[in-house]
Amino acid sequence: MSRDHDDDSPKCLLCSEPRDGQRYQFWGGTYLDTKKQRPLFSSTTYITSRYRDMKRVGAFVCHGCVRRAMILSSLPSVVLLGLATAGCLAVAAGGPSQSKLVFWVFAALAGLFGLGTAVSIALPFFPNLVWWTSDKVIRDRVAPILKRKGKGNSFFTEREYEVLFTTKPADRPETAADLLATIGEGDEEEDYRRSRPRGGGGASPAAVTRCPNCAKATPARPAAKECKWCQTPLP
Repeated sequence: MSRDHDDDSPKCLLCSEPRDGQRYQFWGGTYLDTKKQRPLFSSTTYITSRYRDMKRVGAFVCHGCVRRAMILSSLPSVVLLGLATAGCLAVAAGGPSQSKLVFWVFAALAGLFGLGTAVSIALPFFPNLVWWTSDKVIRDRVAPILKRKGKGNSFFTEREYEVLFTTKPADRPETAADLLATIGEGDEEEDYRRSRPRGGGGASPAAVTRCPNCAKATPARPAAKECKWCQTPLP
């Protein structure tokens, strides 16, 4: 089912096109330094890294860009597992003098490697099933763009943040300007303003809301009563 997009549609941070997608949340900040400390008579070395201005940052990425990023990241695994499957099949299909034990061992290995190949091919089409992997892949793709936008120079997924950071700063929610900047609407505020009708009829660049159901950032319009993506009533 096709959907007509207008200027109020969120734009993908990677392709800058107004398409369906989802917003990914990360933690970003500025790296300061790393210190190593090893207590006397101890074999344990403590490594502490410091960051400043740590806060949540987000990136709206369309489903197509997510799928392409996941396919590229899984391509090495698909190639290696595919070669392993082919090699095991070649050994299992050896000459008539081959023992049954060798045949069944390599046939079983070929089945396992083949299953791994099929899973590696299928997972890019279901990124939410492996969110711990897809979050890292998307983080690596959007990090250069977030750096250029001044969001920091180091970014972490939610899982990495929970594991790596022992001292956690107070949660700093994103502002409306932050939301617009990461859905492709805030790179140039002047360009955004020019895309709105003149005479006060358009929405302010800061007028943005997030749907309580699908969590998508949606620039608000004066008559908007429901989410344009899932039709949930807006607060």
